[in-house]
This record gives sequence, structure tokens and C-alpha cells, in this order.
Amino acid sequence: MEKKNSFDLQKIKDEISSPVLSVRLKTLEQLLSEFHDNDQIMELLKERYKLESDYECKKLIMHAIEIFGQSIIKKAEKRAVRLDNFKKEEFVLLSDYERLLFFREISGKDAGKIAHLAPELLAAEKNPFVAAALIKTFSRLWPHENLKDLASNLLSSSSSVQMAILDLLINISPQSLTRYLPKLLTSGDPRLHLFAIRGMAKIDLPEALLHLEEFLFSQEKSGREVAILDLFHFPFIEIKPVLLKYFAFESDLKLLEMAGSLFEINPDPEVPFKLWEIAEDSFLEKAQTLKTIVQSACKVIKDSGILADNYDSYMLKLKEWVQRHKAQRFVQDTIIKLKATSSSEWDDFTSRIHAAMKIKFCFEAFKMAINWTIDPAIKEYLQKLIQEVEVQSIKIQDDRKPAQDYFTLSKSERVRYFTENTDESEEIRQSKLKIALEVINNDKFDFGEKALALRRCGKAKYSGLGAIANKWLNCSNDELQTAAMDYLVETDNERLYPQLEKLIKNSSIKVQIEAIKILQKSDPKYSLSHVKLLLGKKNQTSQEVGLAALGNYNFPLVRDILFDFLTDQISDSFFDSGLFLFQTNPDRENLYYLYRLEKKTSNKRTNQVNNVRKQMISNLISLDIIKQNAIAKLESEWQLRFEKEHASLNDSPKPYSLKVLKTSELNVTSRNNLFSFFRILSGTDPQKMWIIIGVLLLVLSLFIFGRLN
Repeated sequence: MEKKNSFDLQKIKDEISSPVLSVRLKTLEQLLSEFHDNDQIMELLKERYKLESDYECKKLIMHAIEIFGQSIIKKAEKRAVRLDNFKKEEFVLLSDYERLLFFREISGKDAGKIAHLAPELLAAEKNPFVAAALIKTFSRLWPHENLKDLASNLLSSSSSVQMAILDLLINISPQSLTRYLPKLLTSGDPRLHLFAIRGMAKIDLPEALLHLEEFLFSQEKSGREVAILDLFHFPFIEIKPVLLKYFAFESDLKLLEMAGSLFEINPDPEVPFKLWEIAEDSFLEKAQTLKTIVQSACKVIKDSGILADNYDSYMLKLKEWVQRHKAQRFVQDTIIKLKATSSSEWDDFTSRIHAAMKIKFCFEAFKMAINWTIDPAIKEYLQKLIQEVEVQSIKIQDDRKPAQDYFTLSKSERVRYFTENTDESEEIRQSKLKIALEVINNDKFDFGEKALALRRCGKAKYSGLGAIANKWLNCSNDELQTAAMDYLVETDNERLYPQLEKLIKNSSIKVQIEAIKILQKSDPKYSLSHVKLLLGKKNQTSQEVGLAALGNYNFPLVRDILFDFLTDQISDSFFDSGLFLFQTNPDRENLYYLYRLEKKTSNKRTNQVNNVRKQMISNLISLDIIKQNAIAKLESEWQLRFEKEHASLNDSPKPYSLKVLKTSELNVTSRNNLFSFFRILSGTDPQKMWIIIGVLLLVLSLFIFGRLN
């Protein structure tokens, strides 16, 4: 009796219309293998046939229509194939349908009886879809002595055959894929490309993860969707760093939810911490999506029982970490802003810092900052403020004073009035909003107070100041410009975003850093490419902006960039600023990067990096992220890892490596562009051609003359 297959008509429609070729092929093959005898599916196939542009898909649709149209499952008289007297010569004379049906119905046990004939049957098979079904049927039984010949079919013109062979070899002989990987990894079909990466993972996992990362970050949405599905085939512990990096870059909420299911089936106590950190650097909707995924990740951690009876203490630790992380990020931002501001203007920060120091974790973070590699003048300034708080010499303004009292306060008290946020009632918030509007419209207040007032309006989501903010955005005072940006990002993104491109090139360092920070939330990939560009310039101001802007990103995203920058760094000031970013982002993996940096520096800097690493170890122990008795083992692992990496530098890169393939791709593109240019020249009027060549030679001469002088 034939089994009836349940199906989702809309899903089938979506998949046979997918922009990804291999998704269409896979669905059509599945329809053929399951033989859905259904009028609605028949109509879908006929409609798709009219639109399909790929030859193989078109042929497969035609084949499916032919089979379904004949209602073969119900009406055709099947020709029995006896396994005890199986003859290849008779089998190849059967119709395509009969051969497909045979491979569909044969059991694993029966397939074993004729598995030795599989290579001969494949050599005789002319229909690529039947060939793919044949390979799948004998996938685990294929004679090992014939695997080399099977692998040679990886360059078949049929994607169906390629996918079937890849699946087989990944499972039983991944090494035989090696010579074909360069071709497969440059395939334009995302699913075939990803299958090749999956095979490479069995041979060279680190390189496979590099390819997977490149794929996740560079392909269009449909390709990224296929890549996410492929992640489920990798060990979670191996793809976790790549996955977290992907979460930091991705802005499509549906894809984030899709990838988030990996965290819902792989309980990992570190994941909620990392995702929350990424959420803090994301735009509002993405942050909300990530926090929902965090809740699901916490639930699976609880349900899995991996924490035994310590789940409640784990959640308390997570909540405390969130507060500490926010505090450290605030302190980091404050120090970066102080560095970008003249010391004569630091008094404007005093009240804001005092207000923040009322929060326990902020106060602790400022005290910790005294031991970081920061400018001595900033260190002295912060020490003074910490001392004032410790001896309780500052007067805390009561937020609940009547609104009219604001105008009788001293300047420092007025600043604190807008910067303190603790335990505010709705009545107080509305009162502060009213006063903020008065300050903005009153010329007797200076730029600093007006900027604070506008930021307060932004936090209150008051949207009536778009015109004023837009005017300030284009003024010459950087305090007003950054306040206008902060206000618009909260209330009117559409007015702000078109101007960000101009603002990241502003003459003010503070404005550039703020613009990159905002751009990072909406388009982290583009903004980071701009930061790399700044760091690569030999201009001191550009490098200063780029280095400060790195503090806006989820640190694992920029750790390699910062490390490379520091290893080539001549300026002691920039080297200190780079170490400062390591210190403000304590993390287990940072310890190894600092260990590497120690090995690549000398004299004073070696001792400096060593001290930073020891401070971070103490910090991580106090946060219970690492244990004191694990340090010796960690240091031994770092040494082995460093030696292995150092030794690999002398090895020639593999032909399938990302480095080699990207270089080849660049060369092909350049060569094609050159050929195109000469083809254009060859079709040009001879007189015009000589004019073009003359102009090119003149430009080249001027360039060489400029270089020599």
C-alpha cells in the first residue's frame, strides 16, 4: 500500500520559487522522491515552469509534471525488480520513473545486497535525477575502492549529483574532497558552497570556520538564511564564536530569530552574557529581539539542569553583570570624551560624573579606572572626584525640589539636575522636561546646559524639537552637535541618518566618534569598515578617532583589529589607548591576546602589557569568570597555542584557504576588467584610441613624477 505524504503547499511554493538554486533543486527532488500525486502541486509546477530560468530546474520540473500527470503512483503497472537475481542490463532498460521508484522503495538491508554494483549503475545512468537518487540510496554502502572515481563526478554539471556526492563523501571519506574544494568553494550556489564548507570542517575545521564566517557576513539574505541552517550541522562549541559575531553584525530580525534557535537547543551559561552585551550596542528593535532570545536561552539552561541547584544564583550573577557592564561602558565613554575635550572644559563633566558615582557599580568602575592606562591628567582629575565622593564633600541636589527652584541653583547643581536619574517619579520627569524646554529657548544659558537639556528631551522621547536639533546638528559647536545627534536618534532617525555620512567626516573628533557610534547601531558592518580605514591612515587625528570609535563596538568584533593596530604601533599614547580598551572589556579570550601582544613587544611595553594581563586575571577571578587554580593550565594552553600559530606562519596556505581563494578571485576580476578595457579599445576608432592611450601615458607620467618628488 502506498504511503500518503503530508505536505505544506505554501512552503513548497516558497521553496520552488527561492532565489537559491540548490533550495529549488532540493525541493523538486523531494517532490519526486515522495511522488505527491496532487492537482494543486501540479498547478504550482506548471506555473513555476514558465518562470524558471535554470536549465536543470526546468528539466526536473518537466520530469515531475510528466510523472504526476500520468498519476503513476495510482495507475502504472510497476515492473518488479528481483534482488536475488538483479541484472544491471535489465535494470537500465527500465523507465526513469521505474528506476526512481526502485531507489525510493529499496530498504537499507536490500540495498546492501547490490551495493557492489553501485559504481557500475552510476556509470550507466544518463538521467541526473535518477543518478542523485542512486547515490543517496547507497551513500553509506559505497565501495571504498571506488570513492576516488565517485569524487571525480563532483565537477558534474548537475547540482543534484554534486550535492548527493558531497553528502556521501562528507560522511564516509571527507579527505577525498580536498582537491575539489577550491572549485566547490567558488560555486555561485550557496547550498553547494556551504556543503563544501561542511566537508572541509572534517579536514580543516579552523579554515572551515573562516569560510563560514565570510559566508555569513557577505552574502545576500537568502544565502545567509541557508548558512544559518547549515550551522545546525556543526558542533555548537565550535561555531559559537562565529555565531555570536554574526549576531553583532546582523540587522534582519527574522534571521536573528532563526539563528537564535541554536541557543534554545544548546544550553550554554556564557551565551546570555554575550548576547546581552551585543544587545547594548544594537538599535532598539534588535536589542528587544536579542533580549527575548536571552530569556529563551536562560530557560533552556534552567530546564537542562546543567547548573544543578545554582540557577537562581546564576540569574543574580547575570543581573549584576549587566549593571557592572553598563557602568564600565559609561566610564569608558566618559574617559574617551574627556580625552577628546580640552582640560579647560572638564569642569562641565564634574557634576555628571558625581551624579553617576551615586550608583554603586559606576563608583567601583571609576575607582578601577585609576589603575587603567589612561592619560595622567585624566587620572588625576578622576582621583580628585573620587576623593570628594569618599569624604562626602559634594552636596547632592534633591531632585524633588519644586521646578521653579531650578533657576536659583548654581551651575554645577543645574547640571546635576539634568544628569541624575535615580528614583524619578513621572511628575518629576515631566517637570524636568518643562524646564529643559525653557533652557533650550533661553539665550542666557550656555551651550553646555542647552546640550544637556536637549539630551533630557531625547530621553523623554519628546519629539517637538526636530527643527532646533537639525539646526544645531549643522552648527559649529560640537557639544550642541552631539546633543542634537543624541536627541534625533531617540526621536527622529529619518532626519538624522541621511546626515551621518557627512558627520563622520566632521572636523570635530567628538562629532566623528558620536556619528560612528550611532551608525554602528544601524549598520555595524559599514561603520566598522570606516573605522578600519581611519586606523589605516597615517594621519594622527584619523587614528585617534578610529581608536576611540572601537570602544563603541562589541569588543570580540574589534579585538583582532585592535591587536593588529597595536603590534604595528609606534606612538606610546595610542598604545596606551589600545590597552585601555582591553582593560574596559574584561574577558577570558582577552588574556590570550594580551599574552600574544606581550610576545610581540619589547622592553617597557612588555612589562606594561604583562601588568595589564595580571590586572585582568585578578578582575576575572573576582567576577568568578575564571578560577585561581586554573591560571597555570591556561598559561600552558596559551604557550602551545602561540607556538602552533607561529609555526603555521611558515606553512604555505592550502589551495582551499580563504586567503588563496580571495586573492584568486581578485586577480580574475582585475584580469577580466583589463580584458574588457582592451576589448573596448579594440572597437574604438583608431584616432580616438591613440588619444585615449596618450591621456593614459600622461596621467602615468604625472603620477611617477609626483611619487619621485
